[in-house]
Amino acid sequence: MAFHQTLAIRLRSAYLHLHRSANRHFRHFDATADQYAVLTVLAEEDGITQQTLVQRLASDKRTINKMIDLLDEKGLVERRLHPDDGRAWALHLTDAGREQQRVLWDSADYLRRRLEEAVAPQHMDIVLNALREMAIRLDPDELEDVIARQGERMTRK
Repeated sequence: MAFHQTLAIRLRSAYLHLHRSANRHFRHFDATADQYAVLTVLAEEDGITQQTLVQRLASDKRTINKMIDLLDEKGLVERRLHPDDGRAWALHLTDAGREQQRVLWDSADYLRRRLEEAVAPQHMDIVLNALREMAIRLDPDELEDVIARQGERMTRK
């Protein structure tokens, strides 16, 4: 099988096309696909910590921190001391953030539909479960030791 036909490249291609199309769409609202994702998670789970947001979006701390800073500057998100953990920030949408998320969500309906139309309804659970399993198996934090050992083995050759 040619490399461009492999699962990894097909996943990469699908993700990049989705991300680029979403960025082109959200640009009309002075937003990005990543900002949309943050606002949408916070609309669903207002008051979560940045660490939880990192996990929900499969991102990294630095990227999420920068994004929260930007959304805070725009007046869409605010940090408050977490009620149960004084060392953590709880993230909350402002009224403007909640409204922006609703506008972005409604405007992106056609993107979500196009994505979901690519999978037959009877296969959706299978695809979602397979993607979750791939994410679990490829989590870089879980694979850190394996990656390090593999790298050492390859450099010794």
